[in-house]
Amino acid sequence: MQMPDGQMFELPEEIAGQDDMLRKALHGAYPDAATATFDRNTAGLVKVIKRAGAKGGVPEPAKEFKSNGQVVGGLANYKQQRGRTRFTKDEREIIALWRAIFAAMEEEQTNA
Repeated sequence: MQMPDGQMFELPEEIAGQDDMLRKALHGAYPDAATATFDRNTAGLVKVIKRAGAKGGVPEPAKEFKSNGQVVGGLANYKQQRGRTRFTKDEREIIALWRAIFAAMEEEQTNA
């Protein structure tokens, strides 16, 4: 077995030969195994291939917004169209969620 970082080790064929068993065996030490693909060659080597974006990837709809201001601005326009002066509790929760999403996106870009 070869991990994405180049580390190699052996596993019994009963585990290495089945994707679901391999994922379970690797999960504790390598959480990305949950979405990884496995490349098996004729010599019996199993190569673990990490899928891009598998770890905390940004949901597609989130990529359309360039800033938290666009989200708040969009909700403000919606609020104004409805003739309201205040955000509802649900709208405030949406704003808080988007702020957390943007903070996570910024952190991911900083750590990349």
